[in-house]
Amino acid sequence: MTTVVAAAVAGTVYMAADSCTNVYERPVIDGIRKLLRLPAGNDQVLLGVCGLGGLPGCIAADLKLDAVPKPGEDADAWAHAVARAVTDIAVEAGLVDNGKMDGSVLLGWGGRLWSLSHSTACAHPDGRAALGSGEGPAMGALDVLLDDGVSPLTAVRRAAEMGCRRDRYSEPPIYVEVLSDGEP
Repeated sequence: MTTVVAAAVAGTVYMAADSCTNVYERPVIDGIRKLLRLPAGNDQVLLGVCGLGGLPGCIAADLKLDAVPKPGEDADAWAHAVARAVTDIAVEAGLVDNGKMDGSVLLGWGGRLWSLSHSTACAHPDGRAALGSGEGPAMGALDVLLDDGVSPLTAVRRAAEMGCRRDRYSEPPIYVEVLSDGEP
């Protein structure tokens, strides 16, 4: 139960997430970080994780990205390979529901966003995405804020706050990560 929201604007990825995890229906605030900044060769990627609480830790420990696409290479094919790797990690750890990864991940890199689910990467050409139980209110807030000219950093933070306000399973504090294109 999560709110993860992201915007990719002018080569930069902005991502925000709440920090609530439920353990046997008991909310634990700030127990698991849902935003991951991981190395990918000489670059970095951002991942926003929702689903079973063990997924962020398993991804952080086991996902090894040797590189990001070079100019001219197919970034969508690379994102699909990342989705397959994340799925393999989830399945191996038993973080599944009916045999499929129990969770989803926002991937941000190179000023682009993808939603990752079980062996699938879906690009967001408009540079706007949200996941989790607070997705609806967060996505609506993000659209309004960005359309009204609010800075992307403020927009993702406020959209995540709105997701928390409207979703009983998402709670602050909100964490935000920013990744500029080409950032080492």
